[in-house]
Amino acid sequence: MGMIELLLEQGAEHHRSGRLAPAERCYRGVLEAHPEHPDAIHGLGVLALQTNQHDLAVSLLEQAIALKPDIGLYFSHLTAALNHLKRFDDAVAAGGRAVALAPGLWQAHHNFGNALKSVGKVEEGIGELRRALELDPAAAVAWRNLADAQVLAGRPADALVCLDHALALEPWDGDARFVRGTTRLQMGDWAGGWEDYEYRYALPWTVGRKPRFLQPLWDGESLDGKTILIHDEQGFGDTFQFARFIPQVKALGARVYFQVIRDLVGLFQGFPGIDGVFERGVETPPFDVWSPLMSLPRVLGTRVDTIPGGVPYFRAERRRAQRWRRRLDVAAGLKVGLVWAGTPTLNGDHWRSPGLKALAPLLEVPGVTFFALQVGHGRRDLDGFAAPANFVDLGADINGFDDTAAIMAGLDLVVSSCTAPLHLAGAMGRPVWALLSSFGDWRWLEGRADSPWYPTMRLFRQKRLGDWEDVVAEMGAALQ
Repeated sequence: MGMIELLLEQGAEHHRSGRLAPAERCYRGVLEAHPEHPDAIHGLGVLALQTNQHDLAVSLLEQAIALKPDIGLYFSHLTAALNHLKRFDDAVAAGGRAVALAPGLWQAHHNFGNALKSVGKVEEGIGELRRALELDPAAAVAWRNLADAQVLAGRPADALVCLDHALALEPWDGDARFVRGTTRLQMGDWAGGWEDYEYRYALPWTVGRKPRFLQPLWDGESLDGKTILIHDEQGFGDTFQFARFIPQVKALGARVYFQVIRDLVGLFQGFPGIDGVFERGVETPPFDVWSPLMSLPRVLGTRVDTIPGGVPYFRAERRRAQRWRRRLDVAAGLKVGLVWAGTPTLNGDHWRSPGLKALAPLLEVPGVTFFALQVGHGRRDLDGFAAPANFVDLGADINGFDDTAAIMAGLDLVVSSCTAPLHLAGAMGRPVWALLSSFGDWRWLEGRADSPWYPTMRLFRQKRLGDWEDVVAEMGAALQ
């Protein structure tokens, strides 16, 4: 065996064993002698993929493919890297080439299936994922991703079967446990759902986010005479939704401190059940136990019919609301707030955010003035947008959720995609209509037009994944 072949074999062995640094040294040793060796470049590309350097992975894998364009494994790894970058159309093209070149490679079908479901070809994606499992029934990651596809297809019961397979193979898989939790919650199994939902901090991208305190985690023991620190987590919408549980904790006899991101400190001043609000990272007074905000329903034994649903539990600051009302009152007719996009980095955001263009037919309803409450990335939709006379953009003047709440207090209705302002409007008890993808988030349950979380909310759901036309038409008729 020559030196090049030996280094490649050693690199592959290190790679299989998870020894990434020695593997990299072997691949780079090959390239010192042979700067355009495709297998070594491919090896470095896979290392970049495994260490979440996805742009670098694509660059290296494309170099390897240019040198050796008939290797299905190369295209399979390129598909995975493109999926991570959300370049789904490119991933579909690479995945199709991978399965054509390597039809017996389960990873090729797996990565291709993930790409297909991400562009809305869910049933085709399911077919590819099933083919991957025919080739290797022990591929736990394929069972987990098949579960994701089944959720997208509106078959959560089938997803649970897949997740049980995945966990039978890899009981330590926090990702599968977490997805099983959200799927159980969606189906109304909240006893098991909340338990699995605790694995949200076992995911590779969240494990470092869980706070570390010397005090014990609260797990239901008596709070009489004790002080508990509750901290917010995940997105703004989650905080708005789950803050309703804080008064229940207070009723157990505790002194309650709440630690929250700076943007929300003002909204939580004077919130019922909170004895002190503290910005994240700021030292708090002494406390006895602590809890993540979204763990409270598990400890409190919350079920669908015991959700504390009284609204409003958020209120706009009075003077701020009065200032905004003067601006709103000059508009004629029904006053409707509009939000069309969430955080683009959130997994699945391309399904939940319709964008402004999809909502254009709503703007044709007569007798309505629409106020754009959109902030952040979604404001790009306004570039080149020919706004009709009944469309007023307020987003550029909104400086945080204090302003958003103050505006909502003066509106007749809020229309929003599944993002934070939707939850804020619901928590304020404002009339609010939700634009939901066909698979929806777990919190909206299945097949309901109402929400046990927010009594003033109405849910408008897609009939087909990615198709907002029917939703907007139904909403337009209701607005009429």
